[in-house]
Amino acid sequence: MSARSCGLECQAARGGAAGAALLEALIAVAVVIAITTSVALLIVRSRQAVWAAGAQSSAVAAAQQKLEQLAALEWRVDAAGTRHSDASTDLSLDSPAAGGTGLQSTPVDSLDRNVPGAVDFLGADGTWRGGGSEPPPDTTFVRRWSIVRHAADPDDTLVLTVLVVPLAGTAWHGAARLQTIRTRIGR
Repeated sequence: MSARSCGLECQAARGGAAGAALLEALIAVAVVIAITTSVALLIVRSRQAVWAAGAQSSAVAAAQQKLEQLAALEWRVDAAGTRHSDASTDLSLDSPAAGGTGLQSTPVDSLDRNVPGAVDFLGADGTWRGGGSEPPPDTTFVRRWSIVRHAADPDDTLVLTVLVVPLAGTAWHGAARLQTIRTRIGR
C-alpha cells in the first residue's frame, strides 16, 4: 500500500475518531446538564418543604396560644353551686382587656369570616398586628375562633375552636385548627 492511499484511509479513520469523541463529549454535557437540573429542582423543592413546615409550625403555635387564652377565662361553679362565666374579656387585642364578649357564644360562621371580637391578625413571626374586620398591613395570618355551647350540656360545656390560616394572597402555606372542650368545674 502506498503512502498516499494510507494517508486517505488514515485521515478518514482519524476524522471518524474525532467525530466519535465530539459525540461522546456532547452526550456527557447533556448528562451533566440533566443531573444538575435535577439536583437544583430537588434543592428548591426541599427548601419549599422546610419553609412550609415552618409556616405550619407558626400557625400551630398561634392557634395554641389563643386556645390557652380562651381556656384561661373564668368558667366555673363555686362552692355554693353558682355558675361563673367571663362575659367581658376582649381577646382580640394584643393583651386581653375588658370590653369584649369573653366566653359568650360567637356567630356560627366565625371561623369562615372576620367577626370583630373573634378574630385577630398576625405577622409572619406570629406577633399581633391588630383586630377588627380588615387585616392591617404586614398581616400574614388570620386567627379566628369560635365558642359554641355543647349540645349535650349547653349550660356547662363549651367547644372552643381556633383556626389560623394564611392571609389570601400571601406566599405562606399551612393552616392550623385546634379544638378543645371546656366544662365547668367546682372550685
